[in-house]
Formats: sequence, C-alpha cells, structure tokens
Amino acid sequence: MEHSLKACVCNKCEHEHNINRCPCDGCDQIRNLRLLSVKEDWIYLAGIIDGEGSIGIEHLAPDNKSRKKDYYVCRLTVVNTSFELMNELKCVFGGQFDKRKDIEGRKKCYRWHIFGKDLEETLRIIKPYLLIKRKQADVVLEYRKTVGKTGWNVSDEVLQKRKELWLRCKELNRLG
Repeated sequence: MEHSLKACVCNKCEHEHNINRCPCDGCDQIRNLRLLSVKEDWIYLAGIIDGEGSIGIEHLAPDNKSRKKDYYVCRLTVVNTSFELMNELKCVFGGQFDKRKDIEGRKKCYRWHIFGKDLEETLRIIKPYLLIKRKQADVVLEYRKTVGKTGWNVSDEVLQKRKELWLRCKELNRLG
C-alpha cells in the first residue's frame, strides 16, 4: 500500500500542519524526509506495535442513557515517551496522538491510535510482519467483519459474537 505524509506536528511548537515546513513565527523546523521505503515503513510499524503497542477490543457497558446495549470498539494503540515517534506515526500512518496525563516525577507520555477502516487496513498490511501480536490482529480483523454502517444497532447474535471476540482478545493480551 502506498501512503503519503499526513498532517505533521512541529517538534518545536507542537502545532499541527499539513505541510512539511512549520509556518509558525520564529520556527523553521523542517520535518526529516524519510529514507525508508513504503514496505520498510510497514515493517517498522509492526515492530513498534509488537514492542510498544496494543491491538485490542474495548468494551463499553450500557450506561442506561444513550447506550442501551454493550458496545465494543477496536483499537490499535502505541504509548511512548517520544514525541518524535508519535509525530512520525501520525505523519506516515495517519491516526492521531495526544499527550497523556502528567504524572509527577515521570516523563511526558503520548498515545497514538487509529480506529475503524484505517485500523483494519493497517492490520491487514502489517500482519505478516507481526511476531508477538499476530493473534490479536486476527481477532480484531475477525471482529471488523461484524461491522456494518453503525455499531449501535446490531442484532443480539452479532453482539454475542463481538463479546466472544472481545473476551478472546482480552485473554491473548493478558497472556502477553
């Protein structure tokens, strides 16, 4: 799969820009041009996910207000203290990243994540390169087959299938 640079975040001012040069006053930070091939980018992402990432399904219980049934959502997440890594993941693979809550005495921590069709497409591409989290990728890809136009109005049968996949993924992530 070909990919182009997405919106990048300036390393100096931490503002998002859709170009490779930051237009901020007094900031001439230029994003480093990647020297890796597209395939190498995907292999690199698989390694980052195996070591620093999480592939999973999140369960949201009914809240008796807007959510009347259980709800499940697939996520691909990387948490790391490197702003540069998070920015690179966003620039090259899309998705989004945010700064996690500060904890006194610890480094700043960031979380990059993707959802939905982007998640599905990414998992299909990197799955052959995953060593540790390939089974979780299989479970999430199986889950994605149950997704239609909306995740809210699904049959009890589909909801049961999603619950089974959530439990399977939860167990795989517990085992490491």
